[in-house]
Amino acid sequence: MTAALGLVYGQRGLFGSLTAKYVGSWTVYDSITNPDIANAGSGRSAESNAYWLSDLSVGYGWKFNERFFRSLKVRMQVSNLLDKKVQVLDSIDSNPANAYTKDAFNVLPTRNYFFTVSAEF
Repeated sequence: MTAALGLVYGQRGLFGSLTAKYVGSWTVYDSITNPDIANAGSGRSAESNAYWLSDLSVGYGWKFNERFFRSLKVRMQVSNLLDKKVQVLDSIDSNPANAYTKDAFNVLPTRNYFFTVSAEF
């Protein structure tokens, strides 16, 4: 299950957004087990945890009546606003003796910041 929520604002040059994304839990199977094939063999499976991530973006834009220089925008964005520490189980080894030693995890980035200046000529 996935879901996304968001608020977006824009008026008189000021703009911003607050978005959130939910990723539900899912089952990860080893390389031997395939639930889509009958009698595929027994193996290991594990449940990956659900998580929420949110981002915040605010900025201001100016429009000019110049022929050469049309607009300028400045934006600050914070990704993973609540600084969630998310470790996602990507794959597991078929041998239970290798649990957590050969299992693969993806670690999502913690809070990070972006500052952007853009211009239209």
